[in-house]
Amino acid sequence: MDRSRPVTRMRFREFRQMVKDIDEDGDTTEEAISQCLPDDVLQTFGHLLQEAITAVRRAAELRESNEHLRVITTSFSKVTEEDLDAIQLKGIDKGNISKEKLGKITTSLYEGMPLREEFESAVNKAWEAEGEVLQRYLSSVLSGVSKKPEPRSRMLVDDILKAVIRFTELLDDHAIGILPEHCLSQNSERSKEFIRDLTEQQAERLKNPTELVWEDVVLILTGIVDYIVLTLFGEKGEVAKALEKHLDTANLDQVVYLLESQEDPDFCVCLIEVKRLTNALRNHISQAIAEACVTSHKLGLKKITWCLTDGITWIFGVFSLTDRTYIYFETVPLVDPAHSKKVDGNATEALFKFLTVLAFTKPNLVYRAFNEL
Repeated sequence: MDRSRPVTRMRFREFRQMVKDIDEDGDTTEEAISQCLPDDVLQTFGHLLQEAITAVRRAAELRESNEHLRVITTSFSKVTEEDLDAIQLKGIDKGNISKEKLGKITTSLYEGMPLREEFESAVNKAWEAEGEVLQRYLSSVLSGVSKKPEPRSRMLVDDILKAVIRFTELLDDHAIGILPEHCLSQNSERSKEFIRDLTEQQAERLKNPTELVWEDVVLILTGIVDYIVLTLFGEKGEVAKALEKHLDTANLDQVVYLLESQEDPDFCVCLIEVKRLTNALRNHISQAIAEACVTSHKLGLKKITWCLTDGITWIFGVFSLTDRTYIYFETVPLVDPAHSKKVDGNATEALFKFLTVLAFTKPNLVYRAFNEL
């Protein structure tokens, strides 16, 4: 492995290759592998060592067991549209949505809520309280922070998410948690519902939760999700207390445990993937879909919402595991096209309200609303 590049610029796939080179026979202990890795690499990627070992060995095992099996091993960030086609996932692009149309979609999502008028009123009041401050924060990032690719995008996203969290604090029957840099690690009890419907061979492959299977193709994925937005419904005191207990975890295991420790937990999940401003955002839709598909398997969710953003432009989508379909659209940028550092107040308002409502809307309702566009 070429170590000419500093470890700060290494990708997970390069780390995985280092593990593969060390574990040539497939039986080296985790401790022995860690001792062979350079200290700086271990410090950066050590928490992902077990995931890398599992992916490397599983790929070798599958290739050995079936010479006709097509095994694709990659990281989320390198998933291509061709990879998704190989496992028969179908995308429906609804194009670009204006801020006015985004407002209409928000209204349609309100209509599916039990306490529609109360919730809509709360969101409007939240914007009155947060809108001016949020726009000022976004403007300060655009004008005062260098265009160092992804960090600036994350600063913009963080400001928007913090405003959503502050809104949630006003509610009596919801709790929301933002889980950044989240590993996807194990299947939940709920996912067994899907495994039971698969053939014995497919179910066996799904024991490794990073695997997506379709007929004679296995897609083995590794990596992390930038943000998981987890919304719990119910008596706020109890769910908030349980959620807070597990917010410091670095993987999905404890969140799965949290959900299954509740009696008939009522929750929804939205994934957020952040990209740098200089990237063509649509080139990364496949990554967001792969993350949504894996998370659906792990949590046993039939549908899951997701978004892809550089902090200025947002692509929103919903993934259906049962239909093997994803629907998505792109919103108007938050920045006035004529002034690269001037925040568009109306676009920001439309986005804040939509994102807030999206976080509290069941994915089946989101799927229906998006499908009707």
